[in-house]
Amino acid sequence: MSHQVLLARTQLLYLTQQMAHLISNLQVYFQVDVIEVEYSNMQDSIAAAHDFAEVERAHSIYLSRLLSQTFLENEVVSQSLTDVFHHVKTLCKWVQDDDEGEYATASDPADIAELTKEFLRSANALYTVFKSNKTDAAQRMAPLLRQLLLRLNFNGAYGRQAARAIATGESSHLLVSSMQPPTQSFSTHGASSWMKTDTTGH
Repeated sequence: MSHQVLLARTQLLYLTQQMAHLISNLQVYFQVDVIEVEYSNMQDSIAAAHDFAEVERAHSIYLSRLLSQTFLENEVVSQSLTDVFHHVKTLCKWVQDDDEGEYATASDPADIAELTKEFLRSANALYTVFKSNKTDAAQRMAPLLRQLLLRLNFNGAYGRQAARAIATGESSHLLVSSMQPPTQSFSTHGASSWMKTDTTGH
């Protein structure tokens, strides 16, 4: 297997790990912290309703809270989420195109490095907006946001790099410098071992 193929696959494993960390935590937040909680609240309100108007009101409140707490009405967050999902779809296509043959490669290492840079830019922008508490629903859902931020920034990497990017104005640098995979070793074992490291580069 060529050196370039091993490098590309090492980088793909690393980027997959970074994306999985963000996406899985967003999924928990949206599904468990928001949707299931609000659905349960709606069911309780409907069970206690005395007429159709109260049922209709409970449903309207449910939809309103979903829109607010999933940031669908916040343009900045929605755009950041759209960018993140676009980068994830790109990675999925590259992985699917790699048939794991001896000479196969999903993409050039330089292309993967650029996608990593773009993804981390979007991820950092998302984290920075959440951290700023300037979202419309920030005060009402502060406990939920704190839980999400804690899961994302469990070892402090997101926070440090976000602060550095803001301080230096290098928004395109973001998390890349301290989160790139090493290039000394390109063995299959070395590539696999990246999946066992901390999700934010430690």
